[in-house]
Amino acid sequence: MQSVFSYQPQSVPRVLSRRQLTIALGTVSLIPVAITVLIWAALPKSPELSLNAEITVGPGTWPPGESPTAKLMPCVTLRNPTDDLWENVSLSLNGQFFYYHPEPITGRSSLVIPLKHFVTKGHQGFIPDYHQLKELTTYAQIPSGARAVRDVRF
Repeated sequence: MQSVFSYQPQSVPRVLSRRQLTIALGTVSLIPVAITVLIWAALPKSPELSLNAEITVGPGTWPPGESPTAKLMPCVTLRNPTDDLWENVSLSLNGQFFYYHPEPITGRSSLVIPLKHFVTKGHQGFIPDYHQLKELTTYAQIPSGARAVRDVRF
């Protein structure tokens, strides 16, 4: 009969050696990276849709229209030559200065934006006298829900 206080030795717990631990940690770390690279390489690249937009950069009046306070200044004129409605329209100058238009642009209409309204994420404005315009990128959500892009280089 065994007493409650009898001691029975337990087996020694299994311990990983240094080499086994290194291999295990390396495997656990590399498997997610390998799967990510495999998925990236295997999935097809989807082409970016082209935005059918007419873009001109030059002098324009701000505010647009027949306002007595309108001034002539450098502007970007964005025209939607299609019948489609564009939503979430944003423009980028040189990949650094941004403008977001909060309202949709209807078909066959145009939008005039002074260059001074483009700002960096730090709220520094685009000054045409100091900055050279090299690239203008326009993004818009088309009726299918996809994002379309128009890139113009100067």
